[in-house]
Amino acid sequence: DHINDSNNKIDQVLYTQPIKFAFEYSIAKLLIELGIKPNYMIGHSFGEIGAACLSGVFKLEDALEVVALRAELMDSVEAGLMMSVNMTEKQVNEYISKHKDISLAAINGTELCIVSGTIKGIEEFEQIVNKDGYDTLMLKVPRAGHSNMMIPIMEKFRERISQMKLSKPSIPYISGLSGDWVTNEEATSDKYWSRHLKESIIFSDGLTKLLKKGD
Repeated sequence: DHINDSNNKIDQVLYTQPIKFAFEYSIAKLLIELGIKPNYMIGHSFGEIGAACLSGVFKLEDALEVVALRAELMDSVEAGLMMSVNMTEKQVNEYISKHKDISLAAINGTELCIVSGTIKGIEEFEQIVNKDGYDTLMLKVPRAGHSNMMIPIMEKFRERISQMKLSKPSIPYISGLSGDWVTNEEATSDKYWSRHLKESIIFSDGLTKLLKKGD
């Protein structure tokens, strides 16, 4: 029963997202303190907030508020599911073009994507692709991030960020929405961070772009 898979507090976005941010930020600051300073950064989905904070886009206090608000807003929407599947972007899009309750949440590799949507929609998708020989892995995330289910919370999230002072990034990092280097306009746009809740994360292209920088 996928609905009851995430009853543990550690699996609930309300707690997971602030914990993840604190852990990621602390580890990064420790590495920097030890002399391992980043020339470039990338963050997968939610992790981009950490990269942006380290780059000076958000003040730490504002980043913590953004993370807490994002967690609260996501927790307030209807339960959903996220699932990893070894399909190409094209294969996933062919299916979801006929099913509005499913979205392509992330492109993690040439043949590795994450789909997101309603419990019913994702469970049906799982059965179909398993029957066709594809492997799936249900994520322990009880909300459908990067899907149309995030639309109801986008405006409230954007409105709060619009009240913050965002600065141009001091360390280049990859945008999850473009798969390319984030621009100053994107990083400092409240609309960009609101879109980040709903739109697909193009991680594979971003990682390829980053790796072209060498060691």
